[in-house]
Amino acid sequence: MYFEGLGIPQDFAKAVTLLQKAADQGEAQAQFTLAGMYARGQGVPKDFAKAASFYQEAADHGNTMAQFNLGILYESGQGVPQDPAKAAEFYQKAADQGFAQAQNALGVHYERGLGVPKNPAKAFELYKKAADEGFALGQSNLGALYCQGLGVSKDVKKGCELIRDALLKGVDGAQEALKRYCSN
Repeated sequence: MYFEGLGIPQDFAKAVTLLQKAADQGEAQAQFTLAGMYARGQGVPKDFAKAASFYQEAADHGNTMAQFNLGILYESGQGVPQDPAKAAEFYQKAADQGFAQAQNALGVHYERGLGVPKNPAKAFELYKKAADEGFALGQSNLGALYCQGLGVSKDVKKGCELIRDALLKGVDGAQEALKRYCSN
């Protein structure tokens, strides 16, 4: 309640104290929330290493968002050594639980060969899952693969339809993809 300010004044310092007690008892949601507070500097000094530690604890308890966020930290090298293979490992864990953003992020890793063997067919599969979940960036990435014929038979019409729809949903980069693949 202190974190959200529900019915009481918001007080991050009190929230940290209470969340720490719950986190020490193995409560994954408390570990996840504390990780975010350290990543943003809410009620504590910003500390990506502590954020990563709490995300790791929550991820070990199966928290999907912690797995995804830990992947982001490994991808960017914030609080942990930059490691695309570790990022892919954590994205895989979250993707296996059906988290569309993780499916898309893992798709990028397979498309580009970041920490995993380059595999456009696997990237296509992951982007399709993300798009099927309604994740518009996955839809745009899927469209780009169709336009290029990477991991799937080339179908520029279908690819451009996917990219246009993603553009209407506000995806950054969709305008550039549209120009690149669909300007004919």
